Amino acid sequence: MRKLRRHRGKIIAIIVFIALVIGGFYLKNIIAPDESKAIYGERLEGQDKVKITEATKKKVQEALKENTERVKVRVAGKTINITIEVKEGVSRDDAKKMGGIAIEQFSDAERAFYDFQVLIKNEKNKEQFPIIGYRHHGKENISWTKDR
Repeated sequence: MRKLRRHRGKIIAIIVFIALVIGGFYLKNIIAPDESKAIYGERLEGQDKVKITEATKKKVQEALKENTERVKVRVAGKTINITIEVKEGVSRDDAKKMGGIAIEQFSDAERAFYDFQVLIKNEKNKEQFPIIGYRHHGKENISWTKDR
């Protein structure tokens, strides 16, 4: 009992500190709830059923290897970003066809689930490139940027 009286101030300070820490956690949960959920929320439900494999990415690269320097396929949420660097001398119309060929390499289920964004660039022909195409998962056609 004597020790408790002697350290009464320290004990009260520790109890107040613990109460403040617990109160801080409750306040954080009120201000920023569901911090553990994914940044996309529930929009990605079903993505585990329609996975984009490395084999599919390679298939896209193989289909376009003839007139390209480099092809990169990246999945970000429900969007598949395809970056195509075409060789010198490829026309804009041929490049747009390459975007369609790239998207055709994906299965029907993948095309029905994912949105596609195609960036086609050529470092030597900056007058006509880059061009960007976008295909919504509910549409059939690619919408391209306006011609320069």
